[in-house]
Amino acid sequence: MAAARTLGNARQLASALNALAQFDRMAGRLAAAEAAYAEALGLATAFDDPDYIAALQLNLAMVNLSAGQAGSACERVEAVMAIADAIGSRPAAIGVLDVCTGLAAALGDAALAARCHGVAEAEYQQAGMQRDAADAAFLAPYLRAARAAAEGGFDAALAAGRQAGFEALWRALPGWLAAVSRS
Repeated sequence: MAAARTLGNARQLASALNALAQFDRMAGRLAAAEAAYAEALGLATAFDDPDYIAALQLNLAMVNLSAGQAGSACERVEAVMAIADAIGSRPAAIGVLDVCTGLAAALGDAALAARCHGVAEAEYQQAGMQRDAADAAFLAPYLRAARAAAEGGFDAALAAGRQAGFEALWRALPGWLAAVSRS
């Protein structure tokens, strides 16, 4: 970060801040993670990189959700959905599904959590991508909670999500997010 600041390289600085924030988030240092992500987001906004803006918004949504701020997480997810739709970014859309998995689990909707996770898993596989380690760490406790709450129905809902396909879930998410934001 020091080198990027000295050189005035905003892109490298944003990348370094994001990496530091990932470590902070995984270690539970949410305030530090939020500050680093927010600075990186400001830089990404200034150099107008919609993919990077989407990724940072998703990272901030994970911090919000981990801090119990579901409404803020929803707002960020809605913003990323708009970016993903505008630029056709499948990685951003898959990230939305991961955050919605955690959000649904946190709100006690194990079936929706399993469905979102199933669709995300199918999309990762289809795209030949792997989930980032920090994102997997974010998801793990939410998936455990959803599995426990589903009382044996989690695997069936997960399989249904894998088969359901992306588009139907993607069209349903804005209404669900708006309802969550209002409550």
